[in-house]
Amino acid sequence: MRTCSFLLILSGLSLSWAAPAETVPKPLTAAVLDFQPRGVAVTDVQGLSDRFRVELFLQKRYRMLEREKMDEVLKEQGFQKSGACEQSECAVEVGKLLGVNRMIIGSVNRIGSTWTVTARAVDVETGEIVQTAVLDQKGEIDALLQPGMQELVEKLQESEGQVAVAETAVAKEAKPSGTVAKAPKAGESVVPMPDFKRPWKQFGKSGASSSPLQLGLVPGIQLTDEGSTINGVALSLPWSRSANVSGVQAGVINQVGQQLDGVQAGVVNLGETVGFLQAGAVNQARTLTGFQGGMVNISEDTRGMQVGLFNYSRKLKGVQVGLINVATKGGIFPFFPLVNLSSTR
Repeated sequence: MRTCSFLLILSGLSLSWAAPAETVPKPLTAAVLDFQPRGVAVTDVQGLSDRFRVELFLQKRYRMLEREKMDEVLKEQGFQKSGACEQSECAVEVGKLLGVNRMIIGSVNRIGSTWTVTARAVDVETGEIVQTAVLDQKGEIDALLQPGMQELVEKLQESEGQVAVAETAVAKEAKPSGTVAKAPKAGESVVPMPDFKRPWKQFGKSGASSSPLQLGLVPGIQLTDEGSTINGVALSLPWSRSANVSGVQAGVINQVGQQLDGVQAGVVNLGETVGFLQAGAVNQARTLTGFQGGMVNISEDTRGMQVGLFNYSRKLKGVQVGLINVATKGGIFPFFPLVNLSSTR
């Protein structure tokens, strides 16, 4: 009898020890098809695709299937469309043959002097696009290789959380009219915080018109429309905004919705992609390649220098000089007084 009791206890303990192993989730597997070239050399696109695979592997989020192994499996299965597979349905078909959870597809395009790379992650089981990212880069194609592919991977990873937020927002909108909103917890803010990443929206249609001069009282009451491209001087008396400015924008409030190649000088300077200089009390840019000088400098992606009392950069590849320097990515420390430098990878 004692022997039976002992065996029952021993069996129970072995089952309790074995149970946790069954609950450990398996890591997701992923494969990346070569991006589709659109007016770009095939060999260049293949090189970018290989670099994208490396950067995605370094994120340690997926177990990656090597390109050689992927080609081998597809060849054995007699699949011939891998070289032109850009649709979700095709990606799902390839993913099932490879036995992976996620397939990542995309394209490389060139419009004028701007390179555009898109990437989408498709859930093989559901066929849904679960992540998406776009990278726009001016200049030579070399910049797409480094740091371009690293940035594209980071944007792709960040997009999954944004999709979840968007789905939550849609679910809230779909609530019945009689639903009572949940009361905030003690100490919880009910005032929305500003989004440093994109506090303003793009406006106008790029290239709608072109002019050497812009005079603005307020948006809507200005010499040329908000979608115009100014190749010269834009005066904000007190406020003007244009899609693109190549030259100088000066006044009280200066706003460029897409591309600034030159100087913004005023009390408040707002730009999407800023190349060269913003000088004012408050300077704000999504992508800065150059210099910001003022009391408050804010940039999502800084490739240059920020000098002011308060400097904020989501991603720093340069120098911050000021009383308070904040760099959530790329800085020596997320918060550093006086001088903050970008760290090496």
